[in-house]
Amino acid sequence: MRVVEDPVERQFPKATTHIPDIEASEWAQFKRTLNRASCLLLHLSEGVDDKAHLAFKALQNSQGDWAISASLAGIYCTGLQPEDFAVSAERGGSMVWSPLSNLLLYGGTTNVTAARSAGVPISLGSDWSPTGSKTLLNE
Repeated sequence: MRVVEDPVERQFPKATTHIPDIEASEWAQFKRTLNRASCLLLHLSEGVDDKAHLAFKALQNSQGDWAISASLAGIYCTGLQPEDFAVSAERGGSMVWSPLSNLLLYGGTTNVTAARSAGVPISLGSDWSPTGSKTLLNE
């Protein structure tokens, strides 16, 4: 285990994070940030409602370009539909799944079957202390 935002070992790239949802007006700036990042952790589509799903749709601009690449790892992704996972996989995106936190916060969790079927790489996370497991083994 390591701290991805401040790795001690030089061989590991530093990860950056983006917590709030992307707004349409922020798309170009977010895309530039993503293009410079080796890994960008984005809290993506938190929740199981339409608003959460729209947060994913905001990663596409009006010309149809996506701010998704191999540098993007979406945390949560509970609002994504099967076709969204296909879009993410086509562009090299990955996700971090925190099932206990999803269940406690939203009463549901990410459709990991759809994510796996689409070919999205999935890692396991324990989220934060109030709702997540204390260790990955507990998760």
